[in-house]
Amino acid sequence: MAFLSCRKGEIQNADLPDTRLFLDQIQLPDSSRLITRVELHWFGSVRNGYITGYEVSSDGGASWGFTVRTDSTFVFPIPTGNQNTIINFQVRSIDQLGRRDASPAVLNIPIQNTPPTLILRDSIKDTVFTVLSFAIQAGDPDGVETLDSILIRCNGSDWISIPATTEIITIVPDNPQQIGAGSAKILRGTTASLWPVRLPSLFVGGQNQIEIQARDQSSALSPIVQSVSFYLRAISSDLLLIDAFSSGADARQTYTKAIQSVYSSGFDLLPLYDSNRKYFPTYWNPAFSQLINLYDKVIWYSNKSAYAGTDQSSGLVLETATSHLQNWLNVGGKLCVIQSLPAIDTNNYFSFSSPVFNLLPADSISTSIGQARIQTDSLIVPISGNYPTLTASAFLVQVSPFWPKPGAEPLYQAKLSSVGGWTGPNYVAARTRWTNGKPQLIYFSFYLTNKIIFSNSLMRY
Repeated sequence: MAFLSCRKGEIQNADLPDTRLFLDQIQLPDSSRLITRVELHWFGSVRNGYITGYEVSSDGGASWGFTVRTDSTFVFPIPTGNQNTIINFQVRSIDQLGRRDASPAVLNIPIQNTPPTLILRDSIKDTVFTVLSFAIQAGDPDGVETLDSILIRCNGSDWISIPATTEIITIVPDNPQQIGAGSAKILRGTTASLWPVRLPSLFVGGQNQIEIQARDQSSALSPIVQSVSFYLRAISSDLLLIDAFSSGADARQTYTKAIQSVYSSGFDLLPLYDSNRKYFPTYWNPAFSQLINLYDKVIWYSNKSAYAGTDQSSGLVLETATSHLQNWLNVGGKLCVIQSLPAIDTNNYFSFSSPVFNLLPADSISTSIGQARIQTDSLIVPISGNYPTLTASAFLVQVSPFWPKPGAEPLYQAKLSSVGGWTGPNYVAARTRWTNGKPQLIYFSFYLTNKIIFSNSLMRY
């Protein structure tokens, strides 16, 4: 690269402003042109006056733009389909009388386009539970403003173009219960904005591969990024069972056996903590929200040590899911939650401001010292509805007695055993109803094992 002198031709009128660029000429071989982002500097002077601003042009003087700056970074366009061009850049100064430099400073800038880049920010798992969400990051050495679009395709089908500003992509099959290749909705961002064009050739109940690349305004393309091959699970029921029990297989065996015995339509199981949280939603919003939208009913069971992260400071996983479950309830979902709650603590790991109190029909729990227990053979007595009296077949330690919210319908009271001086309420189940009287949400605050509870509550919807 050679930079020649920064003088320009003779000024024809000494009373007019004079403008100079710090470069008069750029000499580069064709193979070493500049990228489209170029920083330029200039200055102006005038005899018997002062400079008030400048006008710059990047199209040989056909159009001008005003600025008071003496430097700027420009991203020059390259005609669509071309990979290089020469920009005729001009700048002229203006004095306090509005007079312009009659002979603007000129610089011919040889530029070439640089292809865009794209990376897949998330590792797509080898098994996807019906809804796929992942993040991408597109860039361009010439500036992200030179990006034109993101291209995406599935299983080698036609490329679909979506806006270059897309950062999170969610794919939802149009017929998630139908095995085979079909179309899918493309949702953009955390707001799940629906793109009007469908993604073809997504195989429900089979293997898939997503390919993505970025395209810039000169039609240059980034290298194609391929996902791993993944199996997309079909839905097989209107009921989703979410296993959010952080440890132990006995809870799953208990609940799956109970549901199988009373619900002939079967259910789909989402095991959040299996294989080191392999099936945790990559993005709760929109992936988890879109998944539960595919179901009429959800049963969520969890324990008080089921954290969203690695410890209690991250909060309960139910707290993370609460707003999405509530939005789903608001559009007609039916939910059963089986969840014991941690004690209210001074570190505010769990407090009365927890979002679970917005979701559940529990108004509050005791702040007493000690703990509540349900001893073996103790009774759990129904308050209303056609529910059986239950007898604890084992010593229950995961119990969270609560005071129901006003308007909630208490369902069960338990004969509790106080440990360490505990005092508090004895309600352990409650529900809310729709305005038409049908149950909307049922909450059990203890480890539930009796299959009749499922038959006489959730399954009657």
